[in-house]
Amino acid sequence: MITKGYSATTLPRFILSMRAAGRRCDLVLIDGDHGFVGTSNDLKVLRKASGPHTAVVVDDVVPQCGEGLGGADEADAAAYCKTYLAYKAGAKRQGRRDLRVHRPGAAVRKVASKGVIEVAERYGPYAMGTRENPCFRTRQGPRCGRPHEFDWGFVVARYLNTD
Repeated sequence: MITKGYSATTLPRFILSMRAAGRRCDLVLIDGDHGFVGTSNDLKVLRKASGPHTAVVVDDVVPQCGEGLGGADEADAAAYCKTYLAYKAGAKRQGRRDLRVHRPGAAVRKVASKGVIEVAERYGPYAMGTRENPCFRTRQGPRCGRPHEFDWGFVVARYLNTD
């Protein structure tokens, strides 16, 4: 079942219908407002319609440079952040906004640190202009129809201690 709309409105109804039918999600895809609060809330609320078998995919997760990720995240992010910081400096010199930073990654790390989810797999970040980031190969994406200046990646996680 695909549910479209603003998650603060649609998720409560969706969860009630899933619970009333005695069903749980096999797959949850979170590709929402790209904010920290929205992503955190979606992750927490969708736990109620999920089980330990549920695959949770969170889209648009990239390292947040300077956030002090620690551990494997820090090592994985080092080269990316070096490139990103050079990009950011160039964008500032050219008077462009820096649109590459999204907050779903920070939300995933925070929710995982509270024992709600466990990240099993990471994909990306895939820089704008690479074959792994097809929508953003150019500033005018071939399938997107509008300018873009951000990188892309996603994680696959699972919920811990579902009820």
